[in-house]
Amino acid sequence: MNLITQPASPLIGRIDLPGDKSISHRAALFGALAKGESSFENYLVAGVTQAMLQALKALGAEWELHQQRLTINGNEFHNWYTPETPIDCRNSGTTMRLLAGALSATGTAAELDGSPGLRRRPMNRIVKPLQMMAVPITASPDGLAPLRLKTRPSSQSLRGIDYAMPVASAQVKTAILLAALKADSTTIIREPGPSRDHTERILTSMGAKIYSDHNNHEFVVSISPLSQKSLSAIHMNIPGDFSSAAFLMGSSASSYWPFLK
Repeated sequence: MNLITQPASPLIGRIDLPGDKSISHRAALFGALAKGESSFENYLVAGVTQAMLQALKALGAEWELHQQRLTINGNEFHNWYTPETPIDCRNSGTTMRLLAGALSATGTAAELDGSPGLRRRPMNRIVKPLQMMAVPITASPDGLAPLRLKTRPSSQSLRGIDYAMPVASAQVKTAILLAALKADSTTIIREPGPSRDHTERILTSMGAKIYSDHNNHEFVVSISPLSQKSLSAIHMNIPGDFSSAAFLMGSSASSYWPFLK
């Protein structure tokens, strides 16, 4: 078999990229924690984001999705339901880890489970710091899912910590930041390298006090307890996922189109 290439016309056009997956996850969850109605344009509709939405529905959040526009009525931190059955995070590690942080802040009892593949992913990296914050959370004996959270009285604050993460991770950082919103003092997170700062940017726009600094080869994020009762609602156009443009960018940069003979 020979591979023959021939000149082709340039690939020219315009396309709207689907919403960023990481930001879509956070948009739904943070909107559920806010006071009032939040709305998001260009929300990514995919299996993993559907896992987050269905989990929030099981916890009592009310949302509507019309094409790529998501509206969600926030339950704040005290109106979350205790689900009667385990929450199915499907194959979404982001859903499980971020939900663990949110449930830690709300004090809601729940069990987070998922697919066999998700059950093989490490969860002690979030369980350990959350337990340091006095969150009643446990994993299976080998540090995997399912995760179980017990009810925490609303009068009992979590503990602010100074935590050095072994590995930089936006998901782990987000879980700690969400729990820290209801801590009794400032929480400091130290990362050995940079990780995505979607959570810091969105929570700051919703009223959280978060400060970031890069010093002595450490990336440090500190967050103060939420002074008001809830996060403010947010209205946001979710940016397109840059990685989704990779194939189109590669195609448009090429002058040839392969043909098989």
